[in-house]
Amino acid sequence: MILWLTGNTGSGKTTLAGKLASHDTVILDGDGVREIWPELGMSKEDRETSNCRVARLARLLEAQGLVVIVAVICPFKELRDEVRAICGCKFIYLSGGKEGTDYPYEVPEDAEIAVAVRREIYISEIHHFAARTGERVAIVPGEHRD
Repeated sequence: MILWLTGNTGSGKTTLAGKLASHDTVILDGDGVREIWPELGMSKEDRETSNCRVARLARLLEAQGLVVIVAVICPFKELRDEVRAICGCKFIYLSGGKEGTDYPYEVPEDAEIAVAVRREIYISEIHHFAARTGERVAIVPGEHRD
C-alpha cells in the first residue's frame, strides 16, 4: 500500500507519517528526497520531476512488500493524477499550513480522505479509510520528525 500525504508546507504531513509508521513501513519525506536529487529546485517543473521520481521509488518499495508513506506536497491536481497513475497511491489531504503566492497549492477534490490538520480525529479517519479499503494501517506513538 502507498499512502501519499498531501498538503501545503507546515500542514503536518511529516508528523502524521511518523504516527502511521510501523516496522514494515518506509517514509519518503519531502525534505529527505530533496537531498537525493539536489539538482532539482522548487520550480513547477522541478517539483513535477521530483514527485514523479518519488512515485516510482514508492512503487518499487511497495513491490518489495513495504508499506510506503509519502509525505511530499504534490501541489497540483494534474501532478497528483500523474503520480496516482504511476504508483496507484491513496491520497490523504491535510488542510492548513502556509498559504500565499510563494506556496502554490491546488486543494484536491478527489483525495480519498481530507482531514483538518492538528486534530487528533484524523487518526480515526485513517482507521476508517483502512477498513474501507481493506488495507492494514498501524498507528503507533511516534515523535515529530522534521
